[in-house]
Amino acid sequence: MELGLGILRFSPDAFWRMSLAEWLAARDGLTGGGVQGLEPNPVMAEELDQLMEIYPDRENITW
Repeated sequence: MELGLGILRFSPDAFWRMSLAEWLAARDGLTGGGVQGLEPNPVMAEELDQLMEIYPDRENITW
């Protein structure tokens, strides 16, 4: 609970509704866990720029 609510800052509703697979993916993304023997492979700035060009945000997004 400390990891999900405190460190990852999920809302209580999102925390309690997430599936085990979603929880493990969030945890592994933070801790670099996952399949043993595989190193995390973060997206570099240039790759992110390319992805943002290929998949632009929709206009008029409201949060």
